[in-house]
Amino acid sequence: GTPKPAAQEAWTCPQCGAKVTGKFCPECGTKKPEAVKVKCEGCGWEAPEGQPAPKFCPECGKPLK
Repeated sequence: GTPKPAAQEAWTCPQCGAKVTGKFCPECGTKKPEAVKVKCEGCGWEAPEGQPAPKFCPECGKPLK
């Protein structure tokens, strides 16, 4: 048989909150955010891959860059 295609990783749309697997949100058209590693300089917390980073660290409250 042929191998199964790799399952696409789901992401949450930052505009409308929909769970999406493609490159664009089917609900509002927002493009999937780029995977950017965000790490807090204060405590070392890292944002989950594929999710938009918050403005402030959820662990220590310092602003994230």
